[in-house]
Amino acid sequence: MRQKVIFSLLLMSFTASVFGAGNATNSSPAGMENGIDQVLNRWTREIRQRHPRLLSLRQRIAAQKRRVKPAGILPDPILGVTFRTVGDPIPLTTLGEEMMSTAGLTLQQPIPWKGKLGTRRNLAEQMVAVWESDYRVGYWELIGELKRRTYELAFQQENLSILQESRDLLNQLISIAEALYSVGKGTQGDVLRAYTERSRLDEKIALTDQRRHTLVQQIREQFLVDPEAEVPRLHLPVSGPDLPDEVRLTALLDRDAPRVAAILARIEVQQQRKRLRYLDRYPDFTIRAGWFSRGRLPDIYEVGVGLNLPIFAGAKQKPLYEAEVEDLEALNRQLEDIRFQLRWKLQDAFIQARTARRLVDLYRDEILPQAQTDFESTLDNYQTGRVDFLNVMDRWLRWLDFRVGFYRRLAEYYQSLATLEEITGRPFTAPPSGGSSASSRSLAAPPLHFPYRISDTEARP
Repeated sequence: MRQKVIFSLLLMSFTASVFGAGNATNSSPAGMENGIDQVLNRWTREIRQRHPRLLSLRQRIAAQKRRVKPAGILPDPILGVTFRTVGDPIPLTTLGEEMMSTAGLTLQQPIPWKGKLGTRRNLAEQMVAVWESDYRVGYWELIGELKRRTYELAFQQENLSILQESRDLLNQLISIAEALYSVGKGTQGDVLRAYTERSRLDEKIALTDQRRHTLVQQIREQFLVDPEAEVPRLHLPVSGPDLPDEVRLTALLDRDAPRVAAILARIEVQQQRKRLRYLDRYPDFTIRAGWFSRGRLPDIYEVGVGLNLPIFAGAKQKPLYEAEVEDLEALNRQLEDIRFQLRWKLQDAFIQARTARRLVDLYRDEILPQAQTDFESTLDNYQTGRVDFLNVMDRWLRWLDFRVGFYRRLAEYYQSLATLEEITGRPFTAPPSGGSSASSRSLAAPPLHFPYRISDTEARP
């Protein structure tokens, strides 16, 4: 009789743990967790301020801006000193005695053909746009990868919490199995199966913790550039935006997507280079002025204009111009290729996000409630002796897999949105700061008395 009482108490304790676990799933000590939106905003600021890739690109932008003004200024004038003697190689010895003996100064100012200076300045300005577009590409690549790693980390943290909680509940199952075995209502196989499942859970916990640790180090080393940076406990947002319009996203690939804008900036640079090569067919001028002293004789003054003659344009300037034309055509083909690649990646990421969203809804509306009903029914039947221990544990393990699957699909949804952000250069992984709008709705499961209920954490840009 005493053993039956102990068994009943264990079963009641296990039932209370199962249906009270939902409130403990996302609980953490005060101050040990942060909204994932706040964490990402803080990390984004740190990346802007400290990441070597972005710092290098900002310095290149600043350096190129300094080159713009000098590119449009005339070449430096040339000042010369000349001595001319007659009958004696030593300067000034015959100055004032021979009419052709002189000592003087010359000044020459090269003047490029009309349009060359303006084109060089435009070229320098367009190079600033190139570095700025490279900065935008680098920024969105870093932020996109950071968000994907962060959402993966949030999933692994949630997975680890679920597994650890499941291990505690499995220990209670083991106690129940041992109690049944002691009163002759269970088998030794039930006890051994429970111990085996606990060992399997220990393996999953170790591997999940290893993945969590790897993600933490990657975020610290590759993005925050600080091996001691704080990485708090994270929760996946359960109030998130609907998918953006696919047609609108595809339209961004024409000019606004970061990688497309980077190629367009290079095309503008190549246009200026082609124009500059075309202008090289025309001669540059040189204005020359001189003053020559002849000692006691009257001074000589000289003014002249010279120009270079591009007589080898067919063999020199023309091939160079044609090379710039080929480079421009190559960039246009590269633009087509990048638009094609980005269109495919955008469609793939959109399909993945849409599929993950549907699966989140499926888990929330059908799979998890059905798993709850199935487990409750099995537990009731187990108490009356109509099902065996293995059926209870199988239902529990199936529910555990479904619970992990819900968080996996939720993480995949946000990871796909992060990929769409990286492609288009537009943020939309979080709802407005108010937390509710027509474009956002809850992704969370309904508030059932079941362990898969999660806290209503909202992500904001």
